[in-house]
Amino acid sequence: MDPRRPAAIVLAALVLLAGCGDDEGTTVADATTTTAAPQPATGTAVPAPEPESRPKPDAPAGKPKPDPKPKPEPSDAEKQSASDEATAAYSAYIDAIEAKDGGALCALLPPGVERELKPQVERGDCASTLEASIGYADPRGFPVWTGTTLNEVVRVSIGDDPSTARLTAMIVTDFEGREPSVESDIAYLERVGGRWRLAQPTGALYRAIGNPELPPEVIAPPPG
Repeated sequence: MDPRRPAAIVLAALVLLAGCGDDEGTTVADATTTTAAPQPATGTAVPAPEPESRPKPDAPAGKPKPDPKPKPEPSDAEKQSASDEATAAYSAYIDAIEAKDGGALCALLPPGVERELKPQVERGDCASTLEASIGYADPRGFPVWTGTTLNEVVRVSIGDDPSTARLTAMIVTDFEGREPSVESDIAYLERVGGRWRLAQPTGALYRAIGNPELPPEVIAPPPG
């Protein structure tokens, strides 16, 4: 045997083992290699993450408004004084109807009352209109008024506000050629500018100007 052959065989085996080692190393390296995430280009702004949506706290409730103080109840003396003054104003009103005093009537009633009454006769102002209308003889044959007198004030009620009153009275209305008519008259009165007046005309005045049918609002409280 050639003494050099064993050495050559050993050298060939070492070369083969070295080659196999290189192949395994490459395989392991390739298997464990991971792809890195791409990095943003220089100068490109990265959007900030949106903040989490949080519920807004409830707005503080406003302070409750204090209840208005109730008006004090009028004293017995205030009620009696208001009752006396309202009665006097109503009596003056009936007297003015009896006297056909248009000026006094217009002063004891709200402005523009002649339009509310819708009389058959109209003049240039309230006083002249009422004076010409009281005792009007309607050609249709309605009863013709000749007089009104106050028989009795039955009751006066003062409201929570002592400047308003409701009055019930018994009146006697005379008509031409007929028996006198005894009727209940309801009046609403108010204090305006320090003095009392009627808040609206009553049935007594409607009768006097020749209206045979009273409107329903005569006995109802005035609006407002």
